[in-house]
Amino acid sequence: MNWTKKHIIYLMVLKKESLWKYSQCFMRRPRMLASWIYSFLMWVLLQVFRSCRMLRLISQ
Repeated sequence: MNWTKKHIIYLMVLKKESLWKYSQCFMRRPRMLASWIYSFLMWVLLQVFRSCRMLRLISQ
């Protein structure tokens, strides 16, 4: 497949458009965004907890 500059620019524009649409959707549905943020924070906490446990095991 031969990618020209036009194709690349078109794809970049398409990505920006889709991102904008997603952000608009999230703005309309704050509960959905809140649940996503909550799940992300829980995942971060889990990662921190795991790393702390691993460090404790290594130090013993």
